[in-house]
Amino acid sequence: MNLLSSTLLRAAAVAVALPLLGVSATVAINGVCVNGSCTPVPVTYGIGNSQSGSTSNGVIVGTDTYSTATTFTAGVNSNGGTYLSFDPTVSYVGTSPSTSTDTITVDLLASIYDPTATDWDGTYSEHVPLIVATGGTASAELFVDGQGVGLVGPYGAGTYNVSESATLTGVNGSTLDYAYDFTFTFAAGTAPGATSSSPSVPEPATMIPAGLGLVGFGLMALRRRKK
Repeated sequence: MNLLSSTLLRAAAVAVALPLLGVSATVAINGVCVNGSCTPVPVTYGIGNSQSGSTSNGVIVGTDTYSTATTFTAGVNSNGGTYLSFDPTVSYVGTSPSTSTDTITVDLLASIYDPTATDWDGTYSEHVPLIVATGGTASAELFVDGQGVGLVGPYGAGTYNVSESATLTGVNGSTLDYAYDFTFTFAAGTAPGATSSSPSVPEPATMIPAGLGLVGFGLMALRRRKK
């Protein structure tokens, strides 16, 4: 878990219909906010609404130049389940081979607010597709109230599609914050255009019990809220 995410780590996915919910999200690259304030303030909205965004930024690490792009959506589906999708992409765009091993972190922070919630304990799941450039590595993990759902990676060059889950306790209160962290490395000698990403994928075909929400794309986190 990186330093940014350690300061803001309460998260959940609601899986029953609620009268009012709030969601906000923000993105940081190497600890620098590129969307929002990096202190998400929940915005109240109704069932079926969502918040989406995208970022596109240049990042310099040492003498190497990279481009980063993300899209994300956080919201509540018609069944009252919350969902979160995030698909960061990082590319080396320098004109000469990378001269060192470079590390780039991409973090999504998202808040969910329910004024009636007291107990968010339950099983959380994440689904993480990864495409890793030659010579590089990539890893990712969802944190819920400071508790990791499961580290995916770090993996070397290749294509992966990994799921993890964990049953978490002690997740309480009305406001809960996700921290979804990616770490990409690029080796010395990386060729221009080398790209690592967590691409969007179709929702899994597996059905889940009635009343639960389902998340596709880079992350899924679902559970049933308890009073």
